[in-house]
Amino acid sequence: MVPYMLCFQFVACCLLVLLYSLRSGSTSSAGHGPRSYPVIGCLLAFYENRRRLLDWYTEMLSASPTQTIVVDRLGARRTVVTANPANVEYILLGNFGNYPKGKPFTDVLGDLLGNGIFNVDGDKWFAQRKLVSHEFSARTLRELEIAVLEAEALDRLVPAMEAAAEPGGGAVDMQDVLRREMAFVQMKFVAGAILRRFDLRPVDEGRTPAFLPLLTSHMHGGLKVTVRRRKVESTTGNALHDAATDKSRSSFFS
Repeated sequence: MVPYMLCFQFVACCLLVLLYSLRSGSTSSAGHGPRSYPVIGCLLAFYENRRRLLDWYTEMLSASPTQTIVVDRLGARRTVVTANPANVEYILLGNFGNYPKGKPFTDVLGDLLGNGIFNVDGDKWFAQRKLVSHEFSARTLRELEIAVLEAEALDRLVPAMEAAAEPGGGAVDMQDVLRREMAFVQMKFVAGAILRRFDLRPVDEGRTPAFLPLLTSHMHGGLKVTVRRRKVESTTGNALHDAATDKSRSSFFS
């Protein structure tokens, strides 16, 4: 009998706290942050906007005179979000050592990023930054970008356009072709691999743009797009030699 009474009292206390939070009114950070209540914070607003978090944060940051908001949510850490260039410069350039990523961040991304430059703080970060600074100079990045663009144009775009110009080639949507080619260039430039074959299917037909977008997969709280199948081809192999064939042309324009 005692355990049941304790459970009942606990549930009753939770309900009373929730009712008090709702009746006591809401607050927001300087009038421009998410609508928050005592105890639960902005949990209700967060749940309502869970499928459009980026848009939601962008709207609040745009409405804030300081481009900075404070997010308090039950079950999560208190978070300060800023889009103010002066704040970003202060954090990244002037006082980077005072704003470490911290254990929660490094634990979550540890399996993906390891002890790389994007997931470490302090002396490790400065040491790795010094090592990669020579490889990420403006000249080096420009040369890499030109090389990637040239290879993509010669190995994929030009042969595909020549195949389309042959009798029976049909009409070509140049806007879609160039958009797709730019996506391939970006993928190779950033990740060193090409998402060569994919089939994007908008969940809400007629509402999501057909071109949306080539680099997006299904994410909880993100765009309502799913990748039905995909094949990743490494740039180290001879994966682009068939660009001029009919099969390559159909996959390039489809």
